[in-house]
Amino acid sequence: MHKFRKKTSIFPAKFSDVRPRLKYCIQAWSPYLSIDIEVLERVQKAATDLVPQLRKYNYADRLKVLGLTSLKERRERGDMIEVYKILTGKEHIDSGQFFTLADNHYCLRGHDMKLTKERSRLYFGSTHSVIE
Repeated sequence: MHKFRKKTSIFPAKFSDVRPRLKYCIQAWSPYLSIDIEVLERVQKAATDLVPQLRKYNYADRLKVLGLTSLKERRERGDMIEVYKILTGKEHIDSGQFFTLADNHYCLRGHDMKLTKERSRLYFGSTHSVIE
């Protein structure tokens, strides 16, 4: 991959204005609709296509050569970091508002930060039957 070093050195200059805009406050407004996610990823995909020598590669390979990750991976990583900060008190937010810690201390694999996932109840039709 070192043979692309010269050819891709102009990429950071071209892309330095685009990427911060794509990830600005992403944890606050994180897109959840697939169409919104695709639109954001298309912007980065088009930006990686600016390097003519990499056009023959698929998007994942272009990201690898340029040392980038997909925006989806960045959002997931950012979400995990934010959860960690909330749980450890670094954000000064009551974690109980958002998370419930697991009670089963015997299966936590060396830490006490395992979260409990609440089961959802779905209601269908006018009878409001509960599906479990």
